[in-house]
Amino acid sequence: MTGETHVPRDDSYDIVLTRADGSRKTLYAPHPKQVAYHKVNCANFLLEGERGTGKSTVLRWDCHLKALAYPGYKYLILRRTMPELRKSHLTFITSEMDSLGGVALGVRTGTPECHYANGSFGVFGHCETEQDVEKYLSAEFYTIVFDEIVTFPWEWITRIKPSCRVPKGSGLTAHVRGGTNPLGQSAEEVNRYFIARDVTKDEDPEYVPEDWGSLHMTMDDNPSLDKAQYLKQFAGIPEAYRKAWLRGEWGIEGAYFSLGDDHTSVDLPVVVDPRKGPLRMLDVSWLHVYRLIDYGWHDPTVCVWVCVLPNGREIPFMEEMWTETPAAEIARDIAAKSAGMRVITTIGDPTMWDGLKEMGHCIADEFEQNGVPMTRGKNDRTAAGMAIQQHLNNHLQDGLPKLIIYEPGCPVLLRSLRSMRVDKKRPGRIADHKMDHMPICLGYFCMADVGPSRVPRDSARLPGAAFGDKPTRNVLGSEGVR
Repeated sequence: MTGETHVPRDDSYDIVLTRADGSRKTLYAPHPKQVAYHKVNCANFLLEGERGTGKSTVLRWDCHLKALAYPGYKYLILRRTMPELRKSHLTFITSEMDSLGGVALGVRTGTPECHYANGSFGVFGHCETEQDVEKYLSAEFYTIVFDEIVTFPWEWITRIKPSCRVPKGSGLTAHVRGGTNPLGQSAEEVNRYFIARDVTKDEDPEYVPEDWGSLHMTMDDNPSLDKAQYLKQFAGIPEAYRKAWLRGEWGIEGAYFSLGDDHTSVDLPVVVDPRKGPLRMLDVSWLHVYRLIDYGWHDPTVCVWVCVLPNGREIPFMEEMWTETPAAEIARDIAAKSAGMRVITTIGDPTMWDGLKEMGHCIADEFEQNGVPMTRGKNDRTAAGMAIQQHLNNHLQDGLPKLIIYEPGCPVLLRSLRSMRVDKKRPGRIADHKMDHMPICLGYFCMADVGPSRVPRDSARLPGAAFGDKPTRNVLGSEGVR
């Protein structure tokens, strides 16, 4: 198609073709939410929301805009599979490049590229295997787009991302972009990095929250969509997909555990002193406390403290993590943090006893010699998962779950439980995951013989002790909660 393409230099972001006869054709006129996306200069940015919002379209045209505005610009757009790439982007790029005064090459041969008149070019690829990932590790692009980013393994995303860089002095910012519906294998990592932005320095020392962001889109943001007709296509789909595709609710595909609001508390689980009423504190000097340890060196060593109330409620209330730290030092730290607690037992990762027969000494011995007596746990990811499920889904007389996590004291445990997935090859087993250390610790506890605490006879001297009187208000850990 002959004519001159007008590249926008204002906030409209419209792309208009002026033909030789003077007539004009609008090639791209973004909606307000799409304009907001084009204005973003954040290094890592996610466009997320329901299906039918036009995310793939705006991702592709954003690359067109950059390629037209900056001669020699280079971008990469990736989909998980070639069929997905053909149905989403390759269907349109031949006609779009013709209108933009460029050419699309390799659309039929499987190596699609867009070449622009000013020397810019774009590559359209897919990542189905590890070998596909290797193709992009030595390349350089100014923008890399992961379309339907949650369908990519997070490890692949982090390996490809360093290929996004710009020349020094160019004045450009390297842009990693993602578009997605909120359901897929890397949904948890994508949500935490782009949306929640709660990744800690221990988890990722290079993470800077200000370099990450997101924009949520709904079907109502796409005025060109016939919403009434489109909604008819969702009849009979599973509820998990309905939540993600129609309501934009984030979830983890194949999640092992489902934790609701009643499984967590942001208040300390208190009991009642009849002289003072409910005490917003947790006095563990008389409660049964269990310590659970998963030991590692390059992988972190973690410890979770769980108390059991007189009514049988189990509350993980404290956690700690160490990396590349000697066992003796960890043991002394655990003992110090447990000062004043009534520790019933400490259950450890069975690998802590490795080497005992061969060398006569093991990691568990190091702990015991430094003030932490150990009990050997059972390493069974199937039994652990089933035991945790039982404790989460059994309810006491007050109507609340037997196991409730004190969120301010155990944030990593809570996030980790929500991240656990079902092993696809062995249903019922907790799949291996880089954040599985604390859930496995909780499994040691749930598989153990655990009994409720007893209220001391001389309870008047103990602040926070349950005296049997009815509470003046509902408090977590009290039989008065309904």
